[in-house]
Amino acid sequence: MLPVSYRDLESLDPVTPMPGQKAGYLFHRDRNGEWSRQYFYILPRGMLMQFAKGKDIQIANLNQTLLRTINMDSRDFVFEICSIEVYLMESILQASTKVEFEEWKAALFFWHPPDDEIPQIESLKVSTPPTKDKPFETIPLTEILRTHIWALDGSLFAKKHCFSIRSTHTQDVNYYTVSLKRTSTDQETFNSWLYALKFFAKAEVFGASAQLEYRLYRTFWIIVNDGRIQPKDLEAYCEIMLDDQRRARTSTRAKLVKGAEPDAPFWRDNFEFTDLSAVNKGITINVIQVKGSKLIPFGRTHIPVRSSADCDEGWYPILNNNDRTRSTEHLGDLRLKLKYEEQIVLPIANYADLLEIIVNFRENNVISKLAELVTDLEGFSKNVLRILEGKGLAVLWLNTLIDEEIAEALPTRVNTLFRGNTLLTKALDAYMRLVGTEYLDDTLGDILRAICKNKVACEVDPSKLEKHEDLKTQWRILMNHTRTCWRAVTESISHFPKDLPLVFSHLQRRLTEKFSGQGPPARTTAHDQDTGPELASLARYTGVSGFVFLRLICPAILGPKLFHIVREHPEPRPHRTLTLIAKSLQGLANLVLFGTKESWMVPMNEFIE
Repeated sequence: MLPVSYRDLESLDPVTPMPGQKAGYLFHRDRNGEWSRQYFYILPRGMLMQFAKGKDIQIANLNQTLLRTINMDSRDFVFEICSIEVYLMESILQASTKVEFEEWKAALFFWHPPDDEIPQIESLKVSTPPTKDKPFETIPLTEILRTHIWALDGSLFAKKHCFSIRSTHTQDVNYYTVSLKRTSTDQETFNSWLYALKFFAKAEVFGASAQLEYRLYRTFWIIVNDGRIQPKDLEAYCEIMLDDQRRARTSTRAKLVKGAEPDAPFWRDNFEFTDLSAVNKGITINVIQVKGSKLIPFGRTHIPVRSSADCDEGWYPILNNNDRTRSTEHLGDLRLKLKYEEQIVLPIANYADLLEIIVNFRENNVISKLAELVTDLEGFSKNVLRILEGKGLAVLWLNTLIDEEIAEALPTRVNTLFRGNTLLTKALDAYMRLVGTEYLDDTLGDILRAICKNKVACEVDPSKLEKHEDLKTQWRILMNHTRTCWRAVTESISHFPKDLPLVFSHLQRRLTEKFSGQGPPARTTAHDQDTGPELASLARYTGVSGFVFLRLICPAILGPKLFHIVREHPEPRPHRTLTLIAKSLQGLANLVLFGTKESWMVPMNEFIE
């Protein structure tokens, strides 16, 4: 007899399968480890049900679960379903045959895509199942140092929005993730959690008295470039450890890249770790060999820490994987660029005067004058931007910088506007990255991941075509992907970062005034030409598109890993495809047709026009 709540589905046309729905017998593992055959079914809204003892029992809402396939008790075809609505209640189910397994897998993952399966990671472990109204674990935040709560780099578990908490008493590290599915609010939720946790935790304060208190803000930057490793065909990745804690990992590489050492794995992955606790044991880079499904420790590079305002770059030896005090066998070298820095931070009251100067930027010119003196304009602009964003003044500051730069611009140099490295371009770059990263993933992420995964190749330069490649077919592929990206951008208006239009509308208005001759008088030279409506229209569009495409969308297409859209650097052929798409979109954004300089790209003018 079918369960009562499933009888309605009997009338469905069996020829027309219903995605995400399935019914049948599965083996169920109870808490005592005993297996029994039970009847399960999935309702239309993704509710997994069990029919037992004449009753319909709700097992899990598949929209709110952690889900993966596993091997358990020497059994194949096993699913682990973990509900996050009922204190991570776990269900273990097994299909009888491979066919049934694939059918159930398709139905279960319909509500929970495979990309969101539980990654094979160290996770929160509980010795006994939780009971009603009882949490897994009580964490006394007031006893934990703020520096023992840190954001995890997305590379470590191939998952965004994760953080760790180190126990003060046991030194155990637990890992947590804010959400299971990517949404536009995940980053905001993650930031809120991290801020709230650190708010209640203890600050690591030094000083002989309250008047002399300070804390240390520690930052570590590292770029893992490439390696000189034997054997030559070694496929490997690098794992970054701070004080013996795993903090990040590179992509897996074994490919030769032009410009790298001969037969060298080339990673070119960079990481930044902020607000660190004291790094007493130093930094260790573990090289992990990937051999089929096996991960084999290959060797390690150990680096003692020292604070420095400069970056150290060079080759560091890889030693065998024995205890580092006795390791002598030299297995190769890693080329690294790194910097560790400790900065003294005083109580906020000590910065009151400086903060007042910064927030009153419209009444003074201090920020612009300081920008002329600093050697790291990018870092300076980011720091000022963070302060003003925290005060709700970032948009107003950017609009002020726009006014200043346009006032100094020559009234006929439309095509060179905002191409230099100025305080405005650096600040707006940083702001677009700050508020636009999630937007890029939501808009272009699936498209770019598909191109990389499927290794899409569409070379259209006749001099670079392979013998078996047809130019017309290549152009058709390139046009289709370019139009797909363009359509994704034009259809993304509803979730475009809400504050950016405030900046760009101000930019458009000032450009129209400047290049139509309606604005205030500006400095001119003997080479200046008359302004007019056509020039104003050109400036109005290319000024905004120059920022949106040249500095946000096209860089994300060219380097999706740098924007955390893909986990690995694209291989050469899909990377070439992404380059051609970015080149085409940039031509459209600049309202410039391809000509004699790149005559092989002229067919793309059909799309631009």
